[in-house]
Amino acid sequence: MKKSRLFLLIAALHCYGAPAAAQSTDGTPPAQGDLDEARRRFQRGVELYREGSFDCALAEFNKAYEIAPNYRILYNIAQVQTERHDYITAAKLLDQYLREGGGDISPARRTQVEDEAKALRTRIAQVTVTGNVDGAELLVDGVSVGELPLKGPISVNSGLRRLQARKDGYRTSMRTLTLAGNESVHVDFELSQEAARPAGPTTIVTQVAPSEAKPSPTNVPMWISLASTAALAGGAVGFGLMAVGKRQTRHSAQPLPR
Repeated sequence: MKKSRLFLLIAALHCYGAPAAAQSTDGTPPAQGDLDEARRRFQRGVELYREGSFDCALAEFNKAYEIAPNYRILYNIAQVQTERHDYITAAKLLDQYLREGGGDISPARRTQVEDEAKALRTRIAQVTVTGNVDGAELLVDGVSVGELPLKGPISVNSGLRRLQARKDGYRTSMRTLTLAGNESVHVDFELSQEAARPAGPTTIVTQVAPSEAKPSPTNVPMWISLASTAALAGGAVGFGLMAVGKRQTRHSAQPLPR
């Protein structure tokens, strides 16, 4: 299966050989410079796909399609999304491939791609989500998919999935599910309001004018602590203290004048 996919990836590179094979968003053929860049992007995507760098390959294929759209690339992007276990997006891309390809796709090829899309949908679960707070945002694996209440079930890739419901003023609720393909699950979120934080004691700060400031016995330990913990001038301050100590020692050792 992997070999046939690679063959299709390499063969699809020739889709940029014909000037009419790709069209820009306004329906006009792209410039030759754009075609050349799209071809380079596509080839780079093939190399990254072979390496197993699927995220990077996806970025290159998407860029190639953006520069010079061609329906054949959609099939390749779908293969990458399948390797990334994003079966929902892969199935949608195959559907788009069939729509944009239209009559250019042979009946046999169309049947093959339809079967692949059907197989991908067996790896998708349906999750019905309800909650006690309207307007709560629902996230699947950290990606927002809408607000409660939802109009119907949501499609979720099979596997280990994390669902969250959150709203300002409420504690975020989370569920971790292991979903199988074609499974239908119902999840109900109960969000509780966050308790109001009690107001803390009022602190009155009195500023003292510099001329009225009095030395505090904690000043010396504080500076020593800062010098030792901040490491701002650990060596310099230490050397300065030693130098002062030496000067004081030399001064005390001088004989008294007669």
